[in-house]
Amino acid sequence: GRHGADGEDGHQVGDGVAAELSVQLVQPGFFVVHGNPSKTKMGRNYPPILSPVSHPVNRQIVKIHLEPGFAFRYNKINLSFGGGFMIPAGLLFDFNGTLFLDNLLNDTAWNRLAQTLRGFPFSEEEQRTYVRGKSNAAAVRRILGEDTSDSDCAKYSEQKEEIYLSLCRDLQAQGKLSLAPGAEEFLERAKALGYPMNIATSAQPGNVDYYFSAFGLDRWFDRNKVSCLLPGIPGKPAPDLYLRAAAAIEVDAKDC
Repeated sequence: GRHGADGEDGHQVGDGVAAELSVQLVQPGFFVVHGNPSKTKMGRNYPPILSPVSHPVNRQIVKIHLEPGFAFRYNKINLSFGGGFMIPAGLLFDFNGTLFLDNLLNDTAWNRLAQTLRGFPFSEEEQRTYVRGKSNAAAVRRILGEDTSDSDCAKYSEQKEEIYLSLCRDLQAQGKLSLAPGAEEFLERAKALGYPMNIATSAQPGNVDYYFSAFGLDRWFDRNKVSCLLPGIPGKPAPDLYLRAAAAIEVDAKDC
């Protein structure tokens, strides 16, 4: 009916009144409803629903409550049960470019440093090949040459981070610095569901300190447990940062 939801064609639910979407579990497990939500009448996007079922019995009816005033259209509903969907023991997050969409800020900081050191910025191809996702030392050596010493790499890497943080603070002063759209709502939901959470990031410790201050990350994460780039720890794509992040919240990385 009007307050249900069907499959591929989609169906609207919750038109001005409270409604419930019922799902019948035929085996113990966990269900997830995926969909493309429309804008609600209140002018904000209603997020996809993630509802765990702790210890359901066979054929249990699970109800999802939809508040009055929410118009919700699912283009597709996908249900996963039992072993078909892993219930994670913990959640590990990258930060830069995921929880915080700062790619442009990083690109700008590196371009300014390159302009200062060699007289011209990185090309887009250089950014893709030598900078994004690579270590700071690799980017510095792209500017100054492969024989650049570790100490010079560290010095100029610090200069780049100073430029980057200055750009962040400028946006913060303008009230334009924020986490990625939907990130706070997702983290609040995950916290309410009791998931242990941690960050595994290639960011420098000083940057992580700034993020905690600027975004109030202590609402969801313990700064002392965050796995960030420290001397002697291989950066991504090596798994070390993730393994350390999982160990800090006492879960096995393979279960995250």
